Amino acid sequence: MLKLAGLLFFFIEKCLSCVYIYPYEFLPSLPILGAELATGGMGNFNQGVCVAPQVYVGEIPTHMILDFAWYCSNDGSVPDLLDCDLTTSNVPFTVSKDKMSNFESCHTILNFDKLIWKMCSWNFTVNEFDLNWNPEISTKFGPSVAFLIRITEWTSELHEYQMMVVPEMMSTFEIQIVENDRPIWLTVLFLESGLRFLKNIQSNPPNPNCSYNFLVMGPAGNDADGDYPYYDPKTYLLNISESEPFVEQFLEVQFYSLEILAKCTPKIVLDTTDKKAPDWYEEKQELCDGTAVVTSQAYYDSDRTPDAAYTLNRNIFCNDEPIDVIVDLIGILDDVPLNITCYDSEKNTINFTQVRKDSTDGYIFWGISSIQFDWKWSTFCPYERFGMAVQKIYKS
Repeated sequence: MLKLAGLLFFFIEKCLSCVYIYPYEFLPSLPILGAELATGGMGNFNQGVCVAPQVYVGEIPTHMILDFAWYCSNDGSVPDLLDCDLTTSNVPFTVSKDKMSNFESCHTILNFDKLIWKMCSWNFTVNEFDLNWNPEISTKFGPSVAFLIRITEWTSELHEYQMMVVPEMMSTFEIQIVENDRPIWLTVLFLESGLRFLKNIQSNPPNPNCSYNFLVMGPAGNDADGDYPYYDPKTYLLNISESEPFVEQFLEVQFYSLEILAKCTPKIVLDTTDKKAPDWYEEKQELCDGTAVVTSQAYYDSDRTPDAAYTLNRNIFCNDEPIDVIVDLIGILDDVPLNITCYDSEKNTINFTQVRKDSTDGYIFWGISSIQFDWKWSTFCPYERFGMAVQKIYKS
């Protein structure tokens, strides 16, 4: 059940060494790239971040969790990585000095050929804390580090939380989920903006009882009354079920989260385009049956903006026969219009629709051959983003 209780996840400016970052709407959790914390790339500032939860009603939460994950090399053969055996005295970040405690729940999430991806948690009993890169640690380690900040009172005790940074040097990246008695929230972080693909998520053999909630940004949590799940509806993309044929998804946002049910063991396959900007902006996807997600670059991410020359240009088509398309708008966060154009098999325009901010309408287009989505980001409105549309494609 989704309850819009008065939760708001804030970054605030009370810590003078930190920057003020104001996310859209409600966020019970927030991922942070170590590369941006190390180089001062968060919000185009050169400082760390301050974290403090706020509520509209009720008591302000006083417990927070900082999840810290990093790549290391078990034999030291991979350069620019941290040691596998870190302690609180040599971690690459600092927090408010009077709020430090020991690591808890340290474990290895994945073990590659020469790489290990480890994760530890740090619990705070505070109203706020500041997070900065450790000046005694080289910033070269930043790309191998990630953080996830969670409010304890808003965190589901039923779930295990994991995160994974996708290395830039790997064009294809596979994550094998190990069987767990608890459901898992997995947050996937990409180091750079660009176009990636969710190529598959499936168990071997396929398990029709397994399905996966797919969100942008961090995982869902509890609301102020303790009810689960809690998230801003504008972050929810779709549910991917192994009982249905998989549809490749185009990924233009840097942070995504997947909810993996207990006992499910899918392999998640991610891929990246070999095209550079602006060539990859023109996207084509053949789909005759299923659901595809369309988002703009940096959707719902208040800390990032699209590339200066970015334009959304997605064409979804079916060459076999005409299709019926249902467009469900999840969120449009700006005043720049989204243009939707439908074509027949001869490339003739048979419908043109312009959609603006806060539209909650759904659209149905019958007997078309392709549908085109166009949106141009305006650098004059740096915090505006096209939201997203979910296309349910059916054969006519």
